Amino acid sequence: MASSTHSALAVGLVNALVASHVPHDSMHHIYKGKTARSWQQLPGEIIRLITTFYLLDVSTSGHCPNSWAIREMWPHRFAYTTFRDALEVERIMHIFPTWKPHIRIAAR
Repeated sequence: MASSTHSALAVGLVNALVASHVPHDSMHHIYKGKTARSWQQLPGEIIRLITTFYLLDVSTSGHCPNSWAIREMWPHRFAYTTFRDALEVERIMHIFPTWKPHIRIAAR
């Protein structure tokens, strides 16, 4: 009998709270970052951050010939990795054309 009294009180309390709930004014505002955005509409800082981390991932997982590990071949290796990374950036700009201005600003 006591448990049914407690559950009835709990249900009554919840119903009273729900009925008396008045939404606060702050619940009607849409805050920055809470709206649905597509990849094309991201801010420039986020685009540059994504591009930076993508290039870091490509550089660690990309292929570089072992014969270029010796010191005399480093200039060739630097040129190879620079062109490889540039091609990856071009690929990103081809996939998301609206990102071009933001990525080109970072390249200056």
